[in-house]
Amino acid sequence: MVPWPTPDGSPVEEVVKAHAEELLKSIPGSVTAKYSGLVDRRVQCHRCRFASSKASRCDLYDALNQTFPQVFDLDEEITPNSCCNAQEPR
Repeated sequence: MVPWPTPDGSPVEEVVKAHAEELLKSIPGSVTAKYSGLVDRRVQCHRCRFASSKASRCDLYDALNQTFPQVFDLDEEITPNSCCNAQEPR
């Protein structure tokens, strides 16, 4: 996945429809793993040290909300097998 080159980053439905068949073939393209944001580390919420004991709440997001309420209003609820929205390539 890479960002769409539209001003707001939203997909262009006509392009998706026109290329859906090709996209479903999963043919390797010219996008590198690094450019697409892939990382070589565990990024699922249930593996994170900041997840609550049942991996249903993100303690990192809670700490940011509590410490910097004027800056952050993050959704602390997580789905355990999802990938963290805070992941960034290094």
